[in-house]
Amino acid sequence: MIDPIIPTPVRLMAASLLLATTVQSICECGFIDETGAIWQEALVIPFAKVSDFPSLPDWTATSHTVRAPTNGVAHTFLPTNVRLPANSSLSLTMPSPQNSTTNSTLLSCAEIRTARTDILYGSFRATFKTPAPAGAVAAFFFYANDTAEFDVEILTRESRRVHLTVQPVGYLADGVTEDPATTVSKALDETPSDGFHEYRMDWHPSSVSFLTDANLTSTLSVNVPSVNGSLMLNLWGNANPAWTGPAPDRDAVMEVRDTVFFFNSSDPATVTMDVGRCARAAAVGTATDPTVCPVARVRTDLLYGATAKGRGEAPVLLPLPSPKESASLSQALVTWWTWAGVAVAAVVGIVG
Repeated sequence: MIDPIIPTPVRLMAASLLLATTVQSICECGFIDETGAIWQEALVIPFAKVSDFPSLPDWTATSHTVRAPTNGVAHTFLPTNVRLPANSSLSLTMPSPQNSTTNSTLLSCAEIRTARTDILYGSFRATFKTPAPAGAVAAFFFYANDTAEFDVEILTRESRRVHLTVQPVGYLADGVTEDPATTVSKALDETPSDGFHEYRMDWHPSSVSFLTDANLTSTLSVNVPSVNGSLMLNLWGNANPAWTGPAPDRDAVMEVRDTVFFFNSSDPATVTMDVGRCARAAAVGTATDPTVCPVARVRTDLLYGATAKGRGEAPVLLPLPSPKESASLSQALVTWWTWAGVAVAAVVGIVG
């Protein structure tokens, strides 16, 4: 059954139109994920295909300082700690105090966030390798505000463990024990610093599911955000002995190979616009040219060519689906249209 997530349109970029002769589908009615949910936006960034991070309009390196905890030191996020070597992964660096431009009472860290702040529900995947030195936190998370946030966090001082949270963290009756309905710690099959792994967060109105290398790790259904925001990745530490531990004794580097996001927008205007776009596409579509594309067939390595560097949005290059898959997609489209009508009615009610 298709999850009734309110859709918004896929944005067609001018650079994408230059690839039109090789595109079999431009996914005007969205992307269907492994759970059957349909998302209307795609933002796919294979960093090795991007020549220069500062010129990338989809991600921004942040610059801000976080005050010290009771037991620990402050940390600051600096754009200079975000680098993208040619034909390589994006690196987020936390220099050791002796190599830092700051000092031992202000740890230097790295963070990026999506330029888009209209993200509302979706399936978000990031493939990265954590640093080996202890004393840092590698994080992938959604953020709108301090009470609308969910996180994947890996402490480099731990071995084969991940922390999954939907903020704010709750506590049991003793006031000390964290409520497992809001945060859990799970064992991993592999050591995160030994190689690249895909960390995924599926955000639906009633739950957030966390997956590692396509395997379900946990689902949390308390404090689920219902407002739009951004996706973020960072590497940080604060020398808190109860969390990160002492600062790294050498430079810690988090390597991000790609980010693959399918999501909806909170912008009411785009919801209304998409109804006509999807209708036109469905009217001329064929069984071998689906207007709803399976996410498993998004070819991340082909999204960036000489004419499309710096943009990661649809359309994408896809192999043709089988007749069975085409029938499934057709049913998905019918279900999507039912919910598109609900979305438009909701928007009219909001803006009217």
